[in-house]
Amino acid sequence: MYQLSVLCNKLKTEIITLYPNATRILQPVDVAVFLSVKMYWQNAVRDWQAKHPGEVLNKVTFAPLLKEVINFAAKPETLVKGFQACGLYPPNSNAEDYTKCLGKNTTRPTNEKIGRQDPSTIHCKEDASMDYATFVNIVGKKKVEKFGMNE
Repeated sequence: MYQLSVLCNKLKTEIITLYPNATRILQPVDVAVFLSVKMYWQNAVRDWQAKHPGEVLNKVTFAPLLKEVINFAAKPETLVKGFQACGLYPPNSNAEDYTKCLGKNTTRPTNEKIGRQDPSTIHCKEDASMDYATFVNIVGKKKVEKFGMNE
């Protein structure tokens, strides 16, 4: 680890540690575009196969079909919405659903996990979303500050 740190220092490269499960917050394209592209791609392939029975989707036919899907699914306004949904632009710490940062096996928090707060007041996985303050309350202010996720 020390050698990596020295090398990064020489290369003027900064290493950033991300809070586990928080990469979604920093991946607006994943949030806004990839799911749409995947969905439209599946539909486009089915439509293509229906129009070309017995033919195989090959290198020649693949690229134009993918271009059509990307042009339809990855519009500039879709990318903007991805940045907004992640709270990256305009900056908004409450735009993200923080339940997704707690992992897939998250259950309703108990009093021991969140201190004195009544768990019935916290929005968790079965609820729509979780705001930044609730996320900090569950995870802990020190951990959030350690990973630089503070507002």
